[in-house]
Amino acid sequence: MSAQKEVYFQQVADAVFTHDHDPRIRQLYAQYLSVFVKPIKSRFQFCFRLHKKYNDANKTLGSTGAGLTAIELRERLDMKGLLDKILNTFPL
Repeated sequence: MSAQKEVYFQQVADAVFTHDHDPRIRQLYAQYLSVFVKPIKSRFQFCFRLHKKYNDANKTLGSTGAGLTAIELRERLDMKGLLDKILNTFPL
């Protein structure tokens, strides 16, 4: 991960935890920065992966040229398998 992203994660953690309504959280954050930054980093990385999966699925569906909704895709046997494959890769 780039150093710039690490700086961004730290800035997000600062914005969240230095303004927390609970003084204990603010104190713990000041003492253990990395413990608080790690979950923020994990959440953003999860979102980045989900965004990539969405783009891949969208590209796959777009390449069919069907322009159909998910319900319409399920009704077509030739497309149902493709939709099922895409849905299986997405976390629900």
